[in-house]
Amino acid sequence: MVVAAAASALAQSEGLLEVIVVIDGEDAATLKALEAMPESEPGGRLRIVQMEHPVGGAEARNMGVRAARGEWIAFLDDDDLWLEHKLAVQLAAAERCTAAEPVISSAVLARGPRLDAVWPRRLYRTGEPMGEYLFDRRGWTYGEALLQTSTLLARTDLLLRLPFESGLKKHQDWDWLLRVHADPAVEVVQVAEPLAIFHVEGDRASTGRVPDWRFSHAWAVERRALFTPRAFSAFVATECAAQAGRAGASAAERLSLLRAVAGGGSSTLRMWVLCAVFLVMPQRMRRAMRGMGAKLRRSGAGLGARPDVSGV
Repeated sequence: MVVAAAASALAQSEGLLEVIVVIDGEDAATLKALEAMPESEPGGRLRIVQMEHPVGGAEARNMGVRAARGEWIAFLDDDDLWLEHKLAVQLAAAERCTAAEPVISSAVLARGPRLDAVWPRRLYRTGEPMGEYLFDRRGWTYGEALLQTSTLLARTDLLLRLPFESGLKKHQDWDWLLRVHADPAVEVVQVAEPLAIFHVEGDRASTGRVPDWRFSHAWAVERRALFTPRAFSAFVATECAAQAGRAGASAAERLSLLRAVAGGGSSTLRMWVLCAVFLVMPQRMRRAMRGMGAKLRRSGAGLGARPDVSGV
């Protein structure tokens, strides 16, 4: 998959680029497969950075940024793909942006064993509080709000000044988005056109979504200054509650999350309903309900309904 990902980057219509693959720890098979690509030969556009020991996804990205020689950085996870005109469209969007530090994302084609959809269903509106966009969900299915890592493009200088937070075992992309959004020089723009293929296992992303609600809650508390009250309540009500429900949290732990939702300062009836569903309803029942919802959406699309990818 990493060879396919690298090939999709090398095939960009915007040809003035270098592709840096960071291998997070010793991996002889991956190294051999990449070195077999013609572009990896001396003077080619493909460079390989082999780490002696695993450093985690955040620091691996930072290593790639520090090794880069270009003005712009675009990320690509090893199990995703870029469409051919991805960089050209995003660089044009960055050129139109008047902010000193544009951060450009896009919609994706989300694909999995039982999934083929355009995500997010609601685009980010520039200037919207980042935490509220990411966490204040309308339903319990993934893909409603998304600024996926393989779509992000930003200046190298910005990423050197505000790198990914090393040591985080999950929420690395959310953490970075919250911090850069708080920078007054930054403007986040999401292109409506899908420019990457996001491979999803089931209905959830496979990386960094292990059910460790205690870590998630501690991370949100630590970053509390970057959350609006509404965003904090929403994060606890959905992300933490969903993980706690899957992990079989005790009744006392579930009650503590309900108290945290109330203590966030701006909870809504929808948040309470979602929180209760995540904490009480068995996951098997939620999956059945999601399946019914997906069938209804497909039926609506067949009748001429237009998916909401405009952000309106």
